[in-house]
Amino acid sequence: MISIIIPALNEEVYIKTILRDLSLQSKIPGEIIVVDSSSDEKTRKAAEQYKKSLPLLIIKSKKNVSLQRNLGAKRAKGNLLMFLDADIHIVGRDFLLKVENMQRKVIFPKIKIQHPNFSEKMAGAVISLTMQCAKLLGIPTARAGCMIIDKLVFEKVKGFNENLRVAEDVDLARRLKSFKPCYSSLIVYESPRRYRKQGVIKTLFVWTIQGLSYFFGKNQRSYEEIR
Repeated sequence: MISIIIPALNEEVYIKTILRDLSLQSKIPGEIIVVDSSSDEKTRKAAEQYKKSLPLLIIKSKKNVSLQRNLGAKRAKGNLLMFLDADIHIVGRDFLLKVENMQRKVIFPKIKIQHPNFSEKMAGAVISLTMQCAKLLGIPTARAGCMIIDKLVFEKVKGFNENLRVAEDVDLARRLKSFKPCYSSLIVYESPRRYRKQGVIKTLFVWTIQGLSYFFGKNQRSYEEIR
């Protein structure tokens, strides 16, 4: 059974989209756990609209995205955990069915920018190339916007590091290396909101600094939230 875990903080605009996408799947997930971090009432109300069509559970958490994901994993009843960011968009009705049919312990789908402009396409290409180069160098990378992990494996590696403010997904990917992750051709789409509010160049620069800080053992204290 697939358990989907979605951390949320004031995501009323996007939470409806991902829940709608999940409600349209040919195979409905066993459960969907929205882990809410002190959002305003609009987010909860937006999610609750899907309680009749989806096996939806909304739980509260402190403000820490790694903690939110870990709490969701602890509550999950499924053997396969799918972590999704609230601004992810799934195209096609058979995504979950394809995931289940793969029968893999760790799956990292591709994450592309939804409706990108030219500069965002270039940013996506840079990110993709960087991740490919890292893999060639034996450095596993992944993005937490969409990760699929066997629950027993997730528990064995002790989940997301709640002390990290950035690069928690890369950190988890490194600890999952021995389980031979499948870098899948499956695709999900992320909102371009960060690129459009923060700017493409600044976003790439910030991510570069954060990545280098992580690999040199310096944990950054904050990560600008974009809503």
